Amino acid sequence: NKYDNAISGVDYQIGRIRNFLIKNNNWEDTIFVILSDHGDCLDEHGVYFGHDSLFDESIHVPLIMKIPGFEKKEIHEFAQTPDIVPTILEIFDDKDKEKYLDNNINFEGKSVISLIKDGKPLRDKIFLFDGLAPEVKAIRTKKRKLILAPGNKCNLCKAEHHAKIEEYNLENDPSETKNIY
Repeated sequence: NKYDNAISGVDYQIGRIRNFLIKNNNWEDTIFVILSDHGDCLDEHGVYFGHDSLFDESIHVPLIMKIPGFEKKEIHEFAQTPDIVPTILEIFDDKDKEKYLDNNINFEGKSVISLIKDGKPLRDKIFLFDGLAPEVKAIRTKKRKLILAPGNKCNLCKAEHHAKIEEYNLENDPSETKNIY
C-alpha cells in the first residue's frame, strides 16, 4: 500500500502542476519533463523493494516530455537522463542556444529531438553502473545484456544481487530469468 500510495501521491502532485499551468494559460508554451532516477525491484531477482541492481526493473525508467509543437508519441528507443539538457537547448532558438553553449560545454547526453521527429535511434547500446555496488557494470543492447559484477556486495543491504558474470537474451527472456553466460 505504501508503494501504491506514493505513486498515487506523485501523480496527484503532477496533476496539480499541470492544472495550474493550464489555468494560467502557460501549458501550451511549457516544456514539461517527468522522469525517475531509478526503478525498483518489487521481489524480482531476489531484490526486495530496492533499486540496487542492474536488472531492467531498476534501470528502465519513465522519461515523459511534453514539448511545445510536438504531438504525443510513444518511443521505444534508448534515452538517458543526460539527454534532457541537450534536448531542451535544441528546443530554444539559435540565439538562446548560443548563450548557453558559449563556454564550449560538452554534454554527455544527446538531444532526443531527432529521435522524436524521425524515430532515428541515438545509440544502439547503453552502459550501466550500479551506484550502490561500484564494481557492478553492464552493457545493454535491444537484444542482449551483459552484467559484470566481480565484487558485487550492495552498499545498502550488503547482499549480492548478481552473479560474477551474467548474460541475458532479452528477446527470448525479457524478464532476465535465465543467465546464458
